[in-house]
Amino acid sequence: FLEITPLYMGHLKSLNVTYNYSSGSEHTKTVGGAIELIGVCRNCTNSPEIGLRNKQTEGILQLEKPLENDILDLKYVAALSSFAPGVFFESLDNVPYNFEPLKFSFNYWSPVNEILESPEQTYFGDGGSIENINLISFIQRRVEKVILFYIGTTPLQPSNKWNVSETLCQDKDYVSDFLSAFFGVINENRDENQKTYYSYDRDQIFDTSDYTEVINGLQQAQSDGNGIIYTTNLTTIENDWWGIPSGITTQITFVYLGRVLNWESSLSDEMKSLLIPSENSDDLSVDISSGPFKGFPHYLTTGGAINYERANVLADLTGWTILKNEELFRSVLS
Repeated sequence: FLEITPLYMGHLKSLNVTYNYSSGSEHTKTVGGAIELIGVCRNCTNSPEIGLRNKQTEGILQLEKPLENDILDLKYVAALSSFAPGVFFESLDNVPYNFEPLKFSFNYWSPVNEILESPEQTYFGDGGSIENINLISFIQRRVEKVILFYIGTTPLQPSNKWNVSETLCQDKDYVSDFLSAFFGVINENRDENQKTYYSYDRDQIFDTSDYTEVINGLQQAQSDGNGIIYTTNLTTIENDWWGIPSGITTQITFVYLGRVLNWESSLSDEMKSLLIPSENSDDLSVDISSGPFKGFPHYLTTGGAINYERANVLADLTGWTILKNEELFRSVLS
């Protein structure tokens, strides 16, 4: 898992990662450490011979200068970071020739070893496969306040359907595993495709005992009808894989996409008929099942599933929610 930011590219925890392939073969690669983007070259064949010396945490390395059309620029990074087919390609020993034009790769090397490995053409894919909401890197950098926007396709089940104090995880999705994974709660009954393409098992950074408070807070906000938002202070437990120590306290505001009662009540009759389900409308986990806004607000925003109308109504809902909770957001951002 690499972060690519305006300041650096890399991973803040150094690891020796073993990659397992569908053929049964495997290989181990050192990942970690960060270098400035100016030193990242998509196709350069050489890395420095010497990396950071023992116990050094920073240094200057002499690098091959990338050509102008070979740099890791913003357009390439944006495409790379959401390249979902990469989850499939990473399981293959060799990417088939006819898939080559689809691949996203660059010659990756890690600066953390004193004697550096040669750069390897390394394939990359959508980071959402191992952490779909980028919280962990903020915790690594000790950011004190974080706002998380959950805009997935899983509705939050209301409290009259799910008592989280009695059952943390149901056979069906009661809340997005993007959120629950941070508390070590994984739905083991998810389908095989989800198990293959998403790996959130290493993402726990908060105690499971804090999960109930967060879910209860979100469910209460859902019932209040002004947006599914909850703010709390959470303290980390140790996660060696991500390099997270225990004892880091962060204020986190969870903003969860879902139906918002008071926004719905402000709609015209025409829009109500398009956006609010005609049956079981009191159940806030039920979305409209037909029409041009089928699935609102949880429809996919990828793969051609969204158009101007769908985007505009989603923007109206979320914008209304932020303005309705202006005092909270001003407090969090102050």
